[in-house]
This record gives sequence, C-alpha cells and structure tokens, in this order.
Amino acid sequence: MTETVKKQPESGFNTYKNLPYRADLDTCDYVVAGIGFDSATSGSPGTRFAPDAIRNCYWKHMGYNQNLEVETSLASGTDYGNIEVKHGYILPSFHMITSAMKEFLSHGVVTVILGGDHSVTLPELRAIKEYYGPVALVHFDSHRDVRCFGTKYDHGTPFSRAVEEGLIDCEHSIQIGMRGGFHSKEYYDFAKDRGMKVIHAYELLDMKADAVIDTILKQVGNAPCFLTFDIDFLDPAAAPGTGTPVVGGPETTLARQIIRGIASLLDIKGFDIVEVAPDLDSGGLTCQAADGILVDMIGSIAKRKELGTLRRGSGVPLFPDTEEKTKEFEEKNLAEQGDIPAFPSTGIHTFMGFPHSRDISGADAVIYGMPYDCATSNRPGTRFAPREIRKCWGFSNYDIEFQFNARENFTGIDYGDFDIPYQNVHETMLAVTSQLDQILSETDGVTIGVGGDHALTFAELRSMKKKYGPMAFIHFDSHTDTWDAPDGDGNCLITHGTPFRLAINNGSLDAAHGIQIGLRSGGKTDHDFALSHGMKIIKAQELHKISLESAAQRIRDTVGDCPVFVTFDIDFIDPAYAPGTGTPIAGGFTTAEALKLLRLALPGLNIKGFDLVEVAPQYDTGNITTLAGARIISEFLSIASYNKNVLKQTVSPQG
Repeated sequence: MTETVKKQPESGFNTYKNLPYRADLDTCDYVVAGIGFDSATSGSPGTRFAPDAIRNCYWKHMGYNQNLEVETSLASGTDYGNIEVKHGYILPSFHMITSAMKEFLSHGVVTVILGGDHSVTLPELRAIKEYYGPVALVHFDSHRDVRCFGTKYDHGTPFSRAVEEGLIDCEHSIQIGMRGGFHSKEYYDFAKDRGMKVIHAYELLDMKADAVIDTILKQVGNAPCFLTFDIDFLDPAAAPGTGTPVVGGPETTLARQIIRGIASLLDIKGFDIVEVAPDLDSGGLTCQAADGILVDMIGSIAKRKELGTLRRGSGVPLFPDTEEKTKEFEEKNLAEQGDIPAFPSTGIHTFMGFPHSRDISGADAVIYGMPYDCATSNRPGTRFAPREIRKCWGFSNYDIEFQFNARENFTGIDYGDFDIPYQNVHETMLAVTSQLDQILSETDGVTIGVGGDHALTFAELRSMKKKYGPMAFIHFDSHTDTWDAPDGDGNCLITHGTPFRLAINNGSLDAAHGIQIGLRSGGKTDHDFALSHGMKIIKAQELHKISLESAAQRIRDTVGDCPVFVTFDIDFIDPAYAPGTGTPIAGGFTTAEALKLLRLALPGLNIKGFDLVEVAPQYDTGNITTLAGARIISEFLSIASYNKNVLKQTVSPQG
C-alpha cells in the first residue's frame, strides 16, 4: 500500500493558493493576476515583487472560511500569472494592463489583482468601465490618491484621473481610512465635492466595525462596484512593508471584519490589493495581512455564489469607445502636465521640509536636533533619531482633522543639530541650555527639540525657566523619570531617568501644574516624589479605562493658562507600534490613540516648548517608530499653527 504524502506549501508550481494555472475562464468565477509594477511610486519602490511574495505566503489552501461560513472552493478560480508590463514606461504599461483586464472581463469573471503600486488601479478601472459602465469605488487607503498637481499619472493620482475619465460613480463611492498629508484644501475636498463619502482614520478610532460596514453598504447600495485596498490603510505596525506608510491606522483584524461584512453583500466586479513592498517587510507581516484580506475577499465570492447573488458579467462591452476616449484624455493631460514634484529623497533632508537656517527672526516654530544618548541606562542609539526623523515625509499643508491650512501664515525653521560635547554629561547639559538660550533670545516662537535621550529635557527646562519662569509640564511617557539616583555627594545623577526630579529640585518645573500620562513603570519612591510636589499622574492602567476625552480635560485643567512645556517620550506608545526605543514597556497605547490625545489636550494651551525623545532607529522595525515620531512632531506643529491662526475664530477642533 502506497501512502500519499501531502506536498509542502513551497513545493510545485507557485500559483495563488494552488489555483490551476490559466484554466478556461468560461468555467471560472474569478481570476487572480499579478501586476508587478512600481514605476509610478513617489516613496520607496519594491511593489513589483508583491504578487510573487503574496503567492509565497505559507498556507497554500483556502479551504473552509469559518468567519464567512462557506467552503471557498464553491467558487472556482484560476491564477493567470503576472500581466506583462514595461518598467519605467507608465502609459504603455497601463495599456497592457487594460488589454489583459479586458480579456478577463470578456469571460464575465470577477478580477482579483495583486499589485503593484496604486497607479495600476486606473487601467483596471478603464477596462471595468468598458464592460460595466462607471462603477462605485470602495477605497481603503491612508491617502486619497486624488492629487491635483504635478505629474498626471502616478500612484498619487489614479482617482483624480478616474473621475476625470468618467470611470467612477462618485455618488455611490466611499474612501475609508484617510490620514495622509494634503497639499491644499482643493485636494482635501476633491472627493467630497463630487459626492464621495469619506471616513477618516480618526473617525475609525471611535467607530465599531458594524458602523463602518453599514456606512459603506448604505453609500454603495446596489451599484456595481470596484474594491481597492491599499495596504497602507493598515497601521505600519501591522503592515510595515509598504512604500509610503502613515502611522495612526487600524489593525488587520478590523480591516478583515469590514471586508467580510461588505464583500458578500456588494456587487463587486473587480478587486485589487496594492502597495505591498516585500523588501521593506518585517517577518512577512505585510504579505500575511494582504493574504488574509485576499482570502476573505475570495471567500466572499464563494459566499455570493452560495447565496445566489454572484452575477456573472455578460462579457459584452457596454462602452466600447472607452479606449478611444482614454487616448484623448492622455494626450490632453500630457500636454497640460505641470511641474513634477521632486522625490522625497532629493535635496537635503530637513525637519518637516522646513528651510535650514540660523536666522530665526520671525519664525513661528524653531526645530533643533539633540543627537545625544550617553545618559541612557539601557540601549543607546537615540543620537541617530534627528537624522532619521528628518528623512520622513514633511509637515502637510492641509490638516484633515482640524480642517485648515496648517502652513498658511505659519513659518518654521530647521535650526540644525546642537553641538554636543559627548565626553561629560554636565558639559552636555550646559551646551544644550546655552544653545537653547540663544534661540529663545531671538524668537518668541515655539521651540521643538528632537532627541536624543530624555536627560536632554532637563537642559531645555533650565533654559525655558530663564525666559518664562517655572514651567507647567505635560509629560507623555511609560516611565516616571523621577528616579532617586544619588551620586555619592548628596546630589542626583543626570540620567534619562532623573530629568524631572532634577528640574523640580532646581525650580525649573512648576510641579503643581504638571501632569504625567501613561506611566507603567518605576518604583514607589519615584511616584511618591512627583505626587509629594503636587504633580498629577494618569497611569497607563487608568488611561486604558477612562476615555481620551476625560484624560485630555484633566491635562487641560492641570496646566491652565500657565506657560507649558510638553515632552513626549516615544515609549509612551506600546512597543508593538514603536519598537525602536531603548527601554520599551509593553501595555502602552497605539499611535492613533496618542495622536488623538494630543489633538484633544493641547489646542489653546500656552505652549512654549515641546520635545520628542527616545527614538532609537537601529532597534526599529520597518521605520514605524521613526514614522510615529515624525507624525507626532507634525501633529504638534499643526496644533501650534491652529493655536496661532484658528482659535482666535472660536472654531472647535475635531477629536
């Protein structure tokens, strides 16, 4: 008797989930195809490798989908392989993609595409329109991809072009998860002005999956639709392998809940998943997330077949002149194309894209780097944070949460890095205080320090006291940083665990108007020291129980109208979202929660200084900690601009 040996997932010809290769499309309900194209990216490339990487995900069989309660094999599918493209040639590649898509649609199948960057959705939609007319768009992303300037054809423009070409039924379309930067209000309003519904990321934080599902179903109704899923819809903690990640997004669990809740109830004609960049991934997280979403999407096709609602296409083009009109639009757009924006990797890197200068007169914000980590008790490396944070994407023009142009009437300067003497911690503190003294003597604008370890905040506070007196204090951290560390001579050592004991003792801090948020480490004497001087504390355990709104009100009540310094240690955020730090403590908060708390707590306060500390890039995963740090700085800049330009008008910010 010969025993049948089950093959390992990596053996044999590699198709998605072992689907038959190029089976007869007339016998199939759906077709899977890859588009390994990334010539239209503005961030990090590498999505050309995604189709094969997703096919390589370990579990090669879909089987029974327990969440949808359906046997996936009920729907028959085939893997076509990868559609041919020409790297570096965007429009010729688009034409090749549309041609292949039309072949699929001529057999009435649902198309399931593995991208590729998001530009590939445009040629997909051109083919979809030819066979079904304008379709409702269900768009999961952190970016709106409706950029209205510069190059007309890249991964930031597919839906502005699709609207222009009449490919989308805007009145039944919806975008979910938006949180990326906007260059103008026109860009922000593009979708809304055309009738599209938008659910921003900050709204997702408060919505349950069922509410999101209901909103999508209500918007789309019975219209034929196309579902596109950009993997950067997910927070980079869940999907680090992507070219333009944006922190503050949802987790994979919520994404899959939403997909399962809508996909079996909508008339989906095509689907794609885009912007997976495997070479930027960590532990295969991003490819696994993409695979899970694909499994639920294909499971939904099977569920629709089981329910009798899977309507096969006729295979007859309804709009055969689509290709001819496409050429007319392309000729017009190429003739009108404006200046193509520079890639983020060109030129010198500055904080938030601000000009670098030592002339800071009239500046509303002055940002400086403090590359120092010799006062750490655990892993060093924060000296590299200013350099790495500078490489991140800049401070956006239009703030989608506060709904105003944050750069308008708001000037920022990158002062460069402070000169740091590394040999002696006392000399380091004196040097930082002296250089900040110089800045404060030349500007009344807000100062923003980028560390570096947390000992540096002590040096900043000494300088702040000279100009403003003892500072009210808002401290986001997992540690108290009020350690009792005697030096043997009756003094306290200067370390990243002692800055606030030192600052209270020398009168730089007004402890009665100080508050620490997120604490989940430290001894009893550390906590007692802060409390005995009147400092308020919201421990992590308590913050998890109460609402962010309640915590924000306690922060605001504590500092009142006093001049205040805000310090943000990146390990306030849970290490799942910010692993790149020297002393991570589990049990913290998501980046989205941190950003929301800043938006709720800080507007309207008399903030004089801010710093971000303890980012250690070499311990990072997929740059997610560096990105979180950059986004927190950007968020604070928006708040500073909001305080200056908007609050005079008594407009309330959105949480």
